[in-house]
Amino acid sequence: MNMHKRRWAFFLLTASTLAVCILTPLNAWAPLVVIYERSIAPGLVFRQELFPASSPQGPLAVHIFDVDTTSPDLKIIAALGGDTVWDNDPTLGREIVTKLAERRQSLAAVNASFFPFAGNPIGLHMEDGNIITEPMKNRSSFLKLKSGDYAIAAYTFSGKIICGDVTVPLSGINRKPDSINENIAFTRQFGKKTLTLENRDWLILDAVGGSLTVGGVVTSTTVLLHQRDVDITSDKIYVAMGPTTLAKLRKGLQQGLPVTIKCVLTALEPEAPPATEIVDAVTGAPRILTNKAVTIQLQQEQMSESFSTTRHPRTAIGIRANGSVLIITVDGRRPAFSKGATLDELSQMLIAHGAVQGLNLDGGGSSVAVARGLVLNAPSDGSQRPVADALLIQGPSFPSAVALPSFPSATPKSVKVAQSVLLFAMPTPNTNHFLWGTDGVAGFIDQSGFFTGMKAGSTKVTLANGKETVSSTMQVIDSKTPADPANPLRN
Repeated sequence: MNMHKRRWAFFLLTASTLAVCILTPLNAWAPLVVIYERSIAPGLVFRQELFPASSPQGPLAVHIFDVDTTSPDLKIIAALGGDTVWDNDPTLGREIVTKLAERRQSLAAVNASFFPFAGNPIGLHMEDGNIITEPMKNRSSFLKLKSGDYAIAAYTFSGKIICGDVTVPLSGINRKPDSINENIAFTRQFGKKTLTLENRDWLILDAVGGSLTVGGVVTSTTVLLHQRDVDITSDKIYVAMGPTTLAKLRKGLQQGLPVTIKCVLTALEPEAPPATEIVDAVTGAPRILTNKAVTIQLQQEQMSESFSTTRHPRTAIGIRANGSVLIITVDGRRPAFSKGATLDELSQMLIAHGAVQGLNLDGGGSSVAVARGLVLNAPSDGSQRPVADALLIQGPSFPSAVALPSFPSATPKSVKVAQSVLLFAMPTPNTNHFLWGTDGVAGFIDQSGFFTGMKAGSTKVTLANGKETVSSTMQVIDSKTPADPANPLRN
């Protein structure tokens, strides 16, 4: 009997004894699934759905944060990895989601935008009303608005640098230029130093906060000639110009005329929120659900057909008609554990949970779901991948109302790859706030306390309740190594 068939039998036999475990038919897409629900904070529920190998959808592991957006003080925000676009560390400014969430004191988090294995998100990224990277490729973004509502929409970017009667384009923000003729602005969010660029002159613009917003910024200006890079300070904006741009602006600059930078975000659909209402934004691709209809916008957002039809690990976000938000992480690239999802399947998952709008975010090895500092899914790389940005869920947590049990002395300490072991059986009363997770390395633990080895290595397994935690270290051993006979492994 394979692992998942046997595991499914275990769930059927014991579901009645497990806290908040539900056996339910969702719809035709999911005829039977084991569900665990855990309350992380007022208005924030974590839901884990496990499909057996014997089901048409399985094997599949799905992890959902359900956010009641009417809950006081609960919000979803955008956050850059390392709080910068770019850095000189080996990741070029990226960061694993658990560290980012911990630094920003967040309840939960998921990965967000695609990135080119550097620190810059691909597409619109905004925080606190500041434009940090501009939209591109007509891709859709998940937006937090001034009203406290959330939306999904796509925008284009246009920028202007105006000095006297001369106007030149501002091509982009906080990224590498595509050509010598592109003029790129660097803001305080970029990092400590601009990129090193050849054959460039620099406009240094005084700006309160050192940021760009939708609208215009009027500044006094300094010009640096033929600099390869510039140190960034928090109250200035730095524009790298090619020689043609400087020649056009030279007369006005020599006369000491002020320089105005204008940034415009133009909506690609009439129902999109006004750009002036956007507080935070991250960008995915493609949009997969519009007004409850499956709309996989591959061509519009410059994505390939194979990206849609191949099963991958996925992260996606959906918005219901009542404004509540659900964030889904689907594990994949592990045929014996979870096979991943196509974009059509991902759309159907969103619809099954009541979403009317939906957006695919970055997936693959980036897909991760985090809460209380714990990794709740099984990242396909076998560990967390540093990412360019994330969506953070912030708000007040539940207190530790029930004391955590200690790991029994007989708790297993090792497991083979592709096998599972029960760490210990949880008592049923008052465990709705208990949450199992790992450090994201080598294995996965579900919310019934079963740990499954994913690859050889060592991982920390943790049970959390509010701010309290208890942990144990698990060794995942190669399948060729004899197992510890004391461990009750399931094949």
